[in-house]
Amino acid sequence: MKKTLFLLLLLCSQIFVFSQTNEMLYLLDSITMQPIPYANIICLDSINGTYTTSEGVFTKPKYGVASISCVGYFTKKITFNGGNDTILLAPKIYSLKEIVVVPNNNEKEIIEGYANNKSDFSLSYSSGTEVAVFIENKKKQESLIKKIFLKIDVRRIVRKTTNINYTSVFKINLYSVKDKINIGECIGSIILKSDILTTKSFFDISDLNLSFPKDGLFVGIEWVGKENLENNELYIVTENLLEPFISTTFKENSIVYERKKFMSDTWLLVDATNIMSIVNKKNRGFTPLVSLVVSN
Repeated sequence: MKKTLFLLLLLCSQIFVFSQTNEMLYLLDSITMQPIPYANIICLDSINGTYTTSEGVFTKPKYGVASISCVGYFTKKITFNGGNDTILLAPKIYSLKEIVVVPNNNEKEIIEGYANNKSDFSLSYSSGTEVAVFIENKKKQESLIKKIFLKIDVRRIVRKTTNINYTSVFKINLYSVKDKINIGECIGSIILKSDILTTKSFFDISDLNLSFPKDGLFVGIEWVGKENLENNELYIVTENLLEPFISTTFKENSIVYERKKFMSDTWLLVDATNIMSIVNKKNRGFTPLVSLVVSN
């Protein structure tokens, strides 16, 4: 059954080609002049897109106008009309609420979310797609986020399809909650690679100093592309699925959204009309097995 579901997901992947030239462009921080890795490049006059490499490089698209965005920076629209090979993004200055961490020998870590649930199928997408699940703060008590916990089906698909040693690049993005059920602003992001994945993967984000709000938050998984481990060259994959394969179930009353960035920046609610719900004869949408580990 899992094999059937995997093939269905493969067939349902959107196939788009990012029309490019051979000219390379560089995306840099306007203050530090350091490269900005894995930023989104979205063509506004077509359903095409790409990401910068780990060195902030991308191939100039043939289409004229694009939106360039990355967490921590102001989004910029640019027309590719020749001349400059360097693009600068201005960093955002966030006014964050200070979190005071007081040593406490009785402090415990608790897991909030769905990662301890049983998996029904594995979920994956191609480049530019993101799925976000709402994590409720059941205690309604603000606390420090220590780790993100993903339950993963480790398939190593990317490295088996070629003799080149590839890894998949993906992001985990954290979003505030707007109007109780909608996705708000991105408040934090980490970049990860699939060669470090295990069946139960914990990612330490305590250095981001983010609080788990009383209203909860959304955790998003964004599939970026596959990267050659030998030369860091990034490939945008639109016709196949990428790691990670997130273990997924059907949980009543969960709130899940998805979006395909190369097509639209609009989040769509995952409900019973989703193909996986139809195949499994479920009257609700799927729920990725994602959790937060927070201090108690």
